[in-house]
Amino acid sequence: MRRQGLGWIMWTAIMVAAITGVTIFTSAESRATAPAASPDQLSEAAQALYRSAAEGNRQLVYQQVQRLRQKAADPQLRAVGQAEGWQEVDNVLSELTTRLQGRGSVYEVRLASARLSLAFDALSGGAEAAWRSYYPVIRDDISRLNKAWHRQTEDYATAALAVARGMREHYRMIEAAALLQQQSGQVHALEMSLHYITSQLEQAERDQRRYTSVSRSIHALSDTVDRLFERPVDSVPDPVIFIDRGKMPLRFIFLLGVLIVAVLLYAGWQRYIYDRNRYTGS
Repeated sequence: MRRQGLGWIMWTAIMVAAITGVTIFTSAESRATAPAASPDQLSEAAQALYRSAAEGNRQLVYQQVQRLRQKAADPQLRAVGQAEGWQEVDNVLSELTTRLQGRGSVYEVRLASARLSLAFDALSGGAEAAWRSYYPVIRDDISRLNKAWHRQTEDYATAALAVARGMREHYRMIEAAALLQQQSGQVHALEMSLHYITSQLEQAERDQRRYTSVSRSIHALSDTVDRLFERPVDSVPDPVIFIDRGKMPLRFIFLLGVLIVAVLLYAGWQRYIYDRNRYTGS
């Protein structure tokens, strides 16, 4: 009887050990295959990075960049989104690290951080991704480009060139995010159009001639933007048609810019007061 009881005990112990071993193995395997971070977690980390960059905390930004590098290196996470988008993300991460190590300006660090934030948001943002909100901004660039090119002043080419260069900066802001969501051909088409029209305007600035090809390039650029943002071509009327030709639009834009800057400065000051009181205990 004692042998039979001992046999049952041994058999039970073997079964428990086997079950426990399988559980441990399964748990270890799941930990090994689980992604280091989800797209949402990566997006939240990138937003925290941008906030730190906006506050000018370089040491914290550097630490956050290194953590982002580790999270973004996970192969399963990189299965989400287009490969060229991830290549551009790596470029931005390297650029940000270099600027932090090389005393890059606060503006440059903040700009690179914003590009990363938009890129990681694109992984889970779908049709509501933040980079798509740049559509009206870039459409406004096209409107101002068209107006500058047709203005009846001697500096028309210089004015148009300044708008085109600003538009390229807007493109750089969304490039990584767009490459993660869209086919690379659509994204590079906008880059090439901007490069081509900038070259045309530089030539026009040198010899002060109005090339009809520039007007055609502006129209083609407009179509390229619509395709990238998946809008029907010419779906948005060109603002140059319905904006008054007087001075009010420029004044309105200036006042709007002043308002935005004032709000940002006020928010930054409030944040500074909050942090100072929190750490000083006053």
